[in-house]
Amino acid sequence: MQSCQNALEILNSAESELTSHIARPSGRLRVDLPAAFGRTRILPVLLGITEQFPELHLTISFSERFVDLIEEGIDLVIRIGALQDSSTLVARQLTTQKLVVCASPGYLAQHGTPNSPEELNNHRTIVGFRRNQPVYWLFKNKEGKTTRITPPATHELADGDAMLSATLNGAGLSQLPRWLVNAHLEGKQLTTVLDDYADAEMPINALWPKGRQVQPKLRFVVDELVKVAASGGFD
Repeated sequence: MQSCQNALEILNSAESELTSHIARPSGRLRVDLPAAFGRTRILPVLLGITEQFPELHLTISFSERFVDLIEEGIDLVIRIGALQDSSTLVARQLTTQKLVVCASPGYLAQHGTPNSPEELNNHRTIVGFRRNQPVYWLFKNKEGKTTRITPPATHELADGDAMLSATLNGAGLSQLPRWLVNAHLEGKQLTTVLDDYADAEMPINALWPKGRQVQPKLRFVVDELVKVAASGGFD
């Protein structure tokens, strides 16, 4: 009887060890991230996971372009904005980013402050550039309705950090996410304008290929990103 009990305990112990090994994220995970948000918000989370699970290795690229995950061998992408229809991808929303229009005090002193989105036509603007076209700006009116406007672009930049740098240097007005500019607003290096139309939101999604079994490493990383988003860690 005792020998049977010992054998059962050994079996249970071996099963627990096997299950634990399977559940631990390991191997190489290939991830493509948007440049500014990826570097400042997503990358620290991924590196934190690898500290906890050193068996997990990362290959990370930064881009804003459309990525064919299967063709390029990428396991996971993070994208900001409305998603293109695709039957080949699974999407899970992590959070949203709120947008504000801002400029340096020096620019506003020289060029004045717009009072409506229509007045952007009379200003210098720094507009995002993605997939070979300018990124529209989002405005929310008092009734909560969101509208899209693409202002005439003085400068088109395909990187959020570059857009921020140009705005700080007085090159024009730009619509940027609050998480990127909050410190500069608090430090008075930037000033928001068109506040009555502010805080429209863009979704931030995690995407991975559909039609294949989700690998434990991918499932774990996505779940961790969702947890961080739910706790406000990406704000």
